[in-house]
Amino acid sequence: MASGSIYDRFHLLPTPPPTSLSRSDSSVRMRLPDLQTVEDARIFVDRLVIYKHNKATNVVSTVFGCIVIVLLLTTLIKKIPHYVHRRMWLLRFVKTPRGTVILPCVNAAASWFIALFLLLNGTCAFVQASASSRQHPVPVQDLPGWFLLQFLPLWTALLVQTWSIAYARVPGSKHYQLSFHPRSARAELSPMVINVIWILAPFVACTIIGVPAGLSGPSFQRMITMRKEWMARFGTADELSDDLLKGIQEIWNEGRNAAYFFAIGMILWSLLATSIGVLHGFLAVKLSRKLQQHLAVLLHLKQSRKAAATLCIEHTTIVTVAQADSLSSEYPSPAHPANIPKLEAANDEHAQVTYLFPSVAARTARHEDLADGSAFRSVLRFFRCQTVVFVLAVIGYGIVALMVGLSIVDAFETAEMEYLERWAFLSSQVLAVLLGVIIIILATFLDRSDAFLALMHGDYQAQKGTINGVASARKSTSTESTLELSSSTRTIFGDATFFSTAAHADSKVF
Repeated sequence: MASGSIYDRFHLLPTPPPTSLSRSDSSVRMRLPDLQTVEDARIFVDRLVIYKHNKATNVVSTVFGCIVIVLLLTTLIKKIPHYVHRRMWLLRFVKTPRGTVILPCVNAAASWFIALFLLLNGTCAFVQASASSRQHPVPVQDLPGWFLLQFLPLWTALLVQTWSIAYARVPGSKHYQLSFHPRSARAELSPMVINVIWILAPFVACTIIGVPAGLSGPSFQRMITMRKEWMARFGTADELSDDLLKGIQEIWNEGRNAAYFFAIGMILWSLLATSIGVLHGFLAVKLSRKLQQHLAVLLHLKQSRKAAATLCIEHTTIVTVAQADSLSSEYPSPAHPANIPKLEAANDEHAQVTYLFPSVAARTARHEDLADGSAFRSVLRFFRCQTVVFVLAVIGYGIVALMVGLSIVDAFETAEMEYLERWAFLSSQVLAVLLGVIIIILATFLDRSDAFLALMHGDYQAQKGTINGVASARKSTSTESTLELSSSTRTIFGDATFFSTAAHADSKVF
């Protein structure tokens, strides 16, 4: 058996220059080990292309994959009946004087992308486990694409959720705005432009991720094809030669190209995840604060004994109150100069709404008592928890992607891909299971909560005179404010007087 370094015994290709993501020095990077036999060369090529999992890892991966699929089925079982019985909508098209606003349902639209993410994550786990657990393991076809593809539905889910909460206060008819301070006039984009931006954002993200994946995938497939060709040559070779070893170097170099483009895709994904996570968190905090203000208004109206009667909802809430001057007398401005929000009415001539699915039928309407507001505060806590889970999950995936992106090129250059690949897959599965469990729990409470719908899509309207022949609330001091969910907004109001005559045609209601 020959002695000395393999680079002394054979005329091999020089070590390729480092990439921007290479970390090892030239004495280790892309250096062939001291192969002695053809069998050693075959085993080394398999390590470059096939990422084997031990039996325990395959079992754990399969178990997590099964849990993810169960979570997917649970999500579908909980969601589909809502649409079969027309109890939930996906999109609303709200017509305003400035244009039509497209409004996704806060929970429904994002949940479908979460379901798609769970499907891809579970499928990816089964594909990898199947390829690795065979007697003669085979490479996973399009492995970079499989790994990157599962992230897009998750990112889109958070984007749709962000889109929803950005316009969550747009109701189905008149829209009103809580305001502690006069709004400053500022230039705003038209609803049509904003709609286009929201709709194009997933395609832009898909392009940003798809370009590196599209460059990585073909290189990975060429590496697999070259491995198959050279394996056939290894079967007929009696000893190592320059050509065989140069072929191994070419396979290694092709694989490094695939790893480099894949790393770029993972780093870009981590930036996208962090960006949408920060935006979502900012808007969710802003919305939560506004919902607290709306709840405060409801309680102020009730405590002042000026609530007129019943609140009608078609995924909107209409709070009827007494005349503005009567209410203001309960709260003298010197004592409460800045703590009582104003209700600003908007012209609703164009504020019509259509649903992709209609809301609850009148015969199945449920009621939610305002009471002391505890039910509304609890759903606000659930909403905050859901926001935290969404943001942490996506940023967590972004951190995993960043770590993989910064490490994969170096791992491939030192032929240590198996550990990194195993760690990345298991990390994504653990995050998917945690995300699926928590989201199902929180979404179940919010989907079934009339209080959440009332706060999320509420209208506020002042009432003058009587309602359906009933005297005003001043004479009915024991009247309880109730939230009623119905299939259509019933007109039960007479002449309306609003707290503020300033009209706003703004499509946002924040």
